[in-house]
This record gives sequence, structure tokens and C-alpha cells, in this order.
Amino acid sequence: MIFSKDAPVSRVVVGRVHRGRRLQDALAELAAEHRLTAGWFSGLGAFEWVDVTEYCQSTRKYEEAHRFERCELLSMVGNQSIKDGEPFWHLHATVSRREGGQEVVYGGHVVDAQIFALEFRVECLDGVQLMRSLDEPTGLQLWADTNEQSDQGLAGAEPQVAEETSV
Repeated sequence: MIFSKDAPVSRVVVGRVHRGRRLQDALAELAAEHRLTAGWFSGLGAFEWVDVTEYCQSTRKYEEAHRFERCELLSMVGNQSIKDGEPFWHLHATVSRREGGQEVVYGGHVVDAQIFALEFRVECLDGVQLMRSLDEPTGLQLWADTNEQSDQGLAGAEPQVAEETSV
């Protein structure tokens, strides 16, 4: 079985997060300022620190987060949807740092981070409701196929120009 739905990109928000900001705080502000409810996120830059974890499939729990300091953000991708009635960002990152004279790469599920430099792009899926609920087979909060989701008003939606904002 597969869950899918048409989700045209209605607008794109681009920007940067200023040094010293906490990632989760900046994303919450971004969602509120641009009224984001669903979208696809990509970003690059550097972190002063980042906490990443991974989900253990056998115990169905997230492992204790690892903190990496002063690292290059090679890629961060994810999505934004609604969980428990609130905007929720699901992000994964690949970072590198120099250890013993060599570049070492780490990655995982992002818990939070403090920004050194971050440039981002959000492809907004306005009009699409992506709600998270418990998926029993995995134990994860995943996108759910609900009767409340509606594709009304999406046909022929015109992309909108993002307003300038400072995050």
C-alpha cells in the first residue's frame, strides 16, 4: 500500500538564518510568518553545533542524540507538515568536520542546532494538508491518509512571490 497525493508547489520561500539562532526557533518563526502548513525544505551552510539522532527500528525509539560542534552542513532536507495541530519540521542532515586531519561525514535526524550560517529554500504546498499520526507498523508519526485532506482549490494555483523577511 502507498499513500500519495498531488501536491503542486504553490510558492517558494528562500532566505537565510542569522548566526546564533536556534534552528527549531527559526523554523517556527518562519512557519508563522509565511503561514506554512506543508512544504519541502532544503538548506546548506554550517552549524556551531547540531544534535542528530537515529530511529532504532528494533526498539522503536530514537537513540540518544549526538552533538557535533563546528561542522559544515553539506545538506539538510526534510518536510513540514502538521503534528498534533502544530507545524512540525522533519529534517535530516549530513555534516562534515575535520578530525585527525581528515574530513569525517556524519548524518541523521536533526533534533536541533545552533546556526553559524544557513541558506534555505522551502517549496510550499499551500492548500495541501499533510497530517502526522502514529503508524503502528513502524511506531513513527508519519503522514496519514485522512478524510479531512482536500485537494480543492489546487488546480491552476499560481506560484506566489515570497515576501522578504528576516529570520
